[in-house]
Amino acid sequence: VDNTETIDTTDSDGEYELTDVPVGVRELEIGAEDKAGDANYTATTQEVTVSTTTPSVTDEDFQLDRITGELNGTVSASVGSDPIDNESIAGAKIKIIHNSAQQDIIANPDINQEVTADENGDYSIEVPIGDFNLAVTQDGFEKNNSVAIDNHSSGGTKQDLILDATFSDLTGFVNTTDNKGIRGATVTVTDDTS
Repeated sequence: VDNTETIDTTDSDGEYELTDVPVGVRELEIGAEDKAGDANYTATTQEVTVSTTTPSVTDEDFQLDRITGELNGTVSASVGSDPIDNESIAGAKIKIIHNSAQQDIIANPDINQEVTADENGDYSIEVPIGDFNLAVTQDGFEKNNSVAIDNHSSGGTKQDLILDATFSDLTGFVNTTDNKGIRGATVTVTDDTS
């Protein structure tokens, strides 16, 4: 029997079951797409011999290579974040957050990494094909968990990231050596010395 097609979709553990496969040499095509129809893994084909006599094929396992791209850009302060208006932000942490469509494909995400922006605020991170979010954090800036990325190419994507500065209040006392408050002392914030 030729030209017979049997299809199954793997479950959350990656398991599949093809039933009523005709005897003979058969080609298996294996691929994975997300709900948007983007290929997340490199598709492959493999020939197997199906037989009802020894040795019959009962188990056939496959590994697919993840399709990824490189996302890069610069992390900087938003315009109006005085006194650091539009300056690059060194040391910002950038982390991939997989969305639910990606989770359908990736039971245990193999790409869930975090990178740190360099001294110029530049970063580069390996990302999956498809839609996902980035979380961007740095002390002194509001955390941004909702940078949506639409990466439908393994050729790479550029995405500059903007963070809003946050400010804190400092309170305390200026005292004499015998712990009495000094009235009229001036406390001034100067440049960062770190």
